[in-house]
Parts: sequence; C-alpha cells; structure tokens
Amino acid sequence: VMTAHLDHIGVNNAFAEDSIFNGTLDNASGAAAILVLAKAFKKMGPPKRSILFLWLTGEEKGLLGSEFFARYPTIKPRKIVANQNIDGIIGMIVESSDIIAYGYEHSNLSLSVDFAVKRMDMTLSADPLPEQNIFVRSDQYSFVKEGYPALYIVSGRTAADKSLNGLDKFNQWLQHRYHQPDDDMSQPMDIAGIEKELRVNFLTAYHIVNTLDTVKWNEDSFLYHRFSK
Repeated sequence: VMTAHLDHIGVNNAFAEDSIFNGTLDNASGAAAILVLAKAFKKMGPPKRSILFLWLTGEEKGLLGSEFFARYPTIKPRKIVANQNIDGIIGMIVESSDIIAYGYEHSNLSLSVDFAVKRMDMTLSADPLPEQNIFVRSDQYSFVKEGYPALYIVSGRTAADKSLNGLDKFNQWLQHRYHQPDDDMSQPMDIAGIEKELRVNFLTAYHIVNTLDTVKWNEDSFLYHRFSK
C-alpha cells in the first residue's frame, strides 16, 4: 500500500494577509507523487505483487484516515504486506545526494531501499533529528501498529550542490513554512530534487513488488516485538 495524506490545517483567520494553509510541500507534493508513481507503474504492466495507491485524510488531526484503513482495510488484511508512505517531497527544498529511510532498520524492506540507493548512486544517512520521533508522526505508523512493516523515504540533508548547506535550508523551511500559510506555490522549488526523490521511492517500490521475497520484520526490532502479533 502506497500512501500520502491530502489534508492540511485549513484556514486560520489569525493570519491577516493569507489565512489559507495550502500545504504545498506538506503534503500536496506527496499526494501528487503517488499519482505520478501510479502512472509509471501502470505503463510498466502488472507487477508480481499488486499495489494499492491510497490517498488519506485526517493525518494532521492524528493519523485518523490511515488508522481507520489499517484497522479496517478494504481488502483482506493478510493481502497487505507493507506500507510505503510519502509525507512531503523534501527534495523540493534542495536536491540532496543522500536519502533518509525511516523504518529501514526494522524490516527487510531495507533491501529494497539499498537497491534504490545503489541505482541512484546516492548514500543512505541516519535520521539527523532522532529526538523528533518522525517515524511515529506520519501515516506509516498506523500500519506499523497493525503489524505491517513500513517505510517513509525522503531526501537527506546533504545538498548535491556542495556550495549549499542542505541542513540549513531544511531548518529554514521548518522555521518559516512548516504548517504555515507560506507553504504555497510561491516558494522556491528544486525540480531536480523532486525528481530524484520520486525516483528513489519508485525504485524502492519496484523492488518490493517485483524482487523482494517474503516481507518480514527484523527479529531484533522493538516494533516487531511490540506490534507483529
């Protein structure tokens, strides 16, 4: 199941000049991304595993849409083997040379990430902000809680252009645009960064549905011990 959430905060009249929270990066970019990926997979013909593309709502109110689907899926629960979520194309801020794969250490979906990273000639980076617990704050965690291994893959903080500081640019975006009306279509967009992040997500999904054998938790994962049953 590939997911992205459609909703944002809505309108806040406390902002006099622009009260609309457009949510361009978070998460119109992700919602558009899985539409692009669906189109790409359709052109390639049927994969060995089927893919369900799912647009969710209620994420900003507490992962409500994904929690409902993960508990009461529209297909037989045992038909679902994994979730790959896209919550914001971070490469839109600046093209990076690395990738962060939340959930990587918990299951053999890591093999699919490795495949994608190698094909893209990129590197895999650890979570630079572990104190923020990002993995449990988006829709993939609803699937984890129901026992499904999951991934959330985004561009890293190492800018492909060595003259730029990727971490600084990301932090500036967090400070000025995250959950603000300024997350709109007027902001700068790195098209190369967007394309690269989509390619990594596509290649990961391609490996999951066409190459990876039985999807399974890593037995040393604390999530496995807590939720797998």
